Amino acid sequence: MSTSNNILPPGVPSTHSLGPLPSLIDGLRTFTKDTATNSQSDDLGTSTVSAGPTSETLVPLFLRCTWPAGRKSRHKLIWIRPSVSDEAFGTTINDTFNVLQAGGAVHHTAAVWRQVNPFTDATAFGVTARDEVKRAVGLSDPPTRQQTIRMMGGTMNGIMQVMVEPLQDAVKCHLCGRRRPIDQDKLDTLRKSAFGVTVFCIVCAREHGMLELQRIHEQAEEERRQIVRL
Repeated sequence: MSTSNNILPPGVPSTHSLGPLPSLIDGLRTFTKDTATNSQSDDLGTSTVSAGPTSETLVPLFLRCTWPAGRKSRHKLIWIRPSVSDEAFGTTINDTFNVLQAGGAVHHTAAVWRQVNPFTDATAFGVTARDEVKRAVGLSDPPTRQQTIRMMGGTMNGIMQVMVEPLQDAVKCHLCGRRRPIDQDKLDTLRKSAFGVTVFCIVCAREHGMLELQRIHEQAEEERRQIVRL
């Protein structure tokens, strides 16, 4: 496969510990397409996310999304710093696939590993990969989104699948299912989310109180984030 789309950003070395970086990117691009529905996915090209600490080297990350439902999958190579904020990561995903404009909202973003999940791989490859992540940014159990992206860059072994739900479902109360009004503030919050949002209606807010709602909110957010770490 041609590497014409694999022009590296300034400061990114062409040689990876596993081999020539453009060739490794081509391998992930093939995996991204082959594991899509019907092995079909439109390539949206490449872009670079400038957010995040400049002390970090950009890493390649493939994002893939199928939305609206029933449409062909689309994917894009994103050059990103692992420590980019959740808000910048969410905005990148939403803008890349025009999720909100197409009547959707990101529900969660999940890791898809090409081979064995390196966070649980018992072979020398997995042990070495975890040690490298741990030295760079620490290693949690389960790993954080930052650690997952760094692992993907270090192993060239995974992509991110963006899961979308209808916008009307995204603004339902988490407890009773009532739909909240969709205003600009809510749209702005959804645009910045890579893991979905937890919504409560006024009735449930009054019934449960702020402390209980905060506990439920944190639990729901953590359950979403667990998905990306599988």
